[in-house]
Amino acid sequence: MDMRKLREGLLASKRIDEFTTGVYIFITRAAILMSHSQSYVPSLRYLLYNIHSVRPLSNPEINEFASYLMLHLACSTQAYHDAYEIKTRFRVHDFRAEAVVKSLVTGNYWLFWSTKKLVDGYKARIMEKAEKRIRTDILKVVGKSYMQVDVDFLQNITAREWPILREEFGIGWEEEAKMIYIRRAKTKSTPITSEAAKVAAQKTMNNGKPFYKIWKQCKLLNIVQTKLTFLQKTHGPNMGKKLILVDQTNIDKLCIILSRCSVWSVECDEFNLFAVF
Repeated sequence: MDMRKLREGLLASKRIDEFTTGVYIFITRAAILMSHSQSYVPSLRYLLYNIHSVRPLSNPEINEFASYLMLHLACSTQAYHDAYEIKTRFRVHDFRAEAVVKSLVTGNYWLFWSTKKLVDGYKARIMEKAEKRIRTDILKVVGKSYMQVDVDFLQNITAREWPILREEFGIGWEEEAKMIYIRRAKTKSTPITSEAAKVAAQKTMNNGKPFYKIWKQCKLLNIVQTKLTFLQKTHGPNMGKKLILVDQTNIDKLCIILSRCSVWSVECDEFNLFAVF
């Protein structure tokens, strides 16, 4: 509060001298460490656009404070065009700040985290404003690319502990034995031979007369069900409702149907087995 009043007093007096420069430099650095953008952004702009035009700052000071504003525009507001405009206008030569902006533009989270380890405390505090967005992008990439990942790997690329990460982003992935399962592989059912289908079909005998006809050895294909409206018209609304195309992976469903229903006919060609009931 006192720093804000001092800044507002200097602004109202339109005083630009060594004292004013020192006050704005101090306020900027203190506000950055407190991560209070409402204080350091106006101070940065006043330093660069007002004080510098009247009382030029030194090259190290220009490079420092212009890089702070450049990082703020990229990390907080995602104004990448404005960030590069600051770099060009004030001739910023800070490879770490440039690497941060590049990592955000390209979505390179490895570059972002590695650069964060190299910057000073002021730049690191500004970079914190982009961390949640970086973690969100990482989780999207991992979720689309992997079925399971190691817990340590996920914590390393997100720079956050897994329990905190799961609570913060509401992640529903399962953890088991130091592994995080994003999705589980679907298990295939055990194929059943066509002989088993014949045995199951024979259970539908009625007074010794079967309601089926099997004409050829069939290969088993996937089960697909479609409605046959002409059978309903021919045999009534309660008869002939479905045509079942039996397939290699799931003939067990047909076996259940044949054992429970009155089958009008079972016909097969070289590739398909049809059951009409």
